Amino acid sequence: MKNIRMTLIAALIVVFAVVICSPASAVLLEEKYMGSISKLEPSYDRIIVNVASVYEGGEWITYGKSSLKNNFVTGTTSNPSVFKDLSQGDSVEVTIMGGPGGEWITIGKIGSTGLTTKPIIACYGDPTRLVSPFYKNYEISYIAESDCELCEGTICEASGASVTVKRDGLEVESADMYPGTTHVFGWDNATLQYIPLITFVSGEGESSQCSSSDVIMAGPQAVSDFTIYITQRSTIILNEVETLETEGLTEEPTSMVTAVTTPATTVQTDYQTPASTTAATPATPGFTTVCAFSAIFGVFCLVSARLRR
Repeated sequence: MKNIRMTLIAALIVVFAVVICSPASAVLLEEKYMGSISKLEPSYDRIIVNVASVYEGGEWITYGKSSLKNNFVTGTTSNPSVFKDLSQGDSVEVTIMGGPGGEWITIGKIGSTGLTTKPIIACYGDPTRLVSPFYKNYEISYIAESDCELCEGTICEASGASVTVKRDGLEVESADMYPGTTHVFGWDNATLQYIPLITFVSGEGESSQCSSSDVIMAGPQAVSDFTIYITQRSTIILNEVETLETEGLTEEPTSMVTAVTTPATTVQTDYQTPASTTAATPATPGFTTVCAFSAIFGVFCLVSARLRR
């Protein structure tokens, strides 16, 4: 009877581990902060951010009430426009992967700090990792297309991305983009005073796109890199748009830099508070490991019970 009970307990542990862990995969911790640029070190691809608020439990809380131990956080970035556009003291919302000392996977420049909602006027990295909305209530999402010839573990290099831009919940435009190309979204809609200019720098896709297997691999999550400006239509010259679309230049026109660096008080004159957005809560690191040990323990108990018979 004791062996039967032990066998049943072991079987339940195995089933529990399989059911709970089946949708999980190990991901690197992502942390979201809001603050200002403390120091730029382009020779090391490094940026130090003075953190004022931390995104925890689905809301922004002040640094002093957060679990963050040091309000000066260092991270690296490979985005080619960051060190050209940003300056010390700029207000930003950032997401770092791997915790302090890791990689800034997105840096959003905040257009105004005087409003309750702090809109993003420029983004360097993955736009889906931002909590705050873009200026003029733009929403930017994408689906990366994995290059199945260039995969390692859970991620592959992206051969392209399908990018969708919405405003107030309505689609403005969708376009297929490739690494190094730039597209002006909403250019054909003359009623839009501010429009997104997006460069797809590089990207990653899930390796699961390249396999029909049900086996779930553990590894880091895919991240893509974009450079995005929400800029005035009047600063864009038609022939510049045509050049960007046909040649896929990765550097923005000179007028783009002027538009992005316009003082926030000018940009925000007709700003309307957009609907709030909720960021996805990052998965907890180590969860897959716990699940694996639970399954192993269950199997061990099952085998032990069998041997005692």
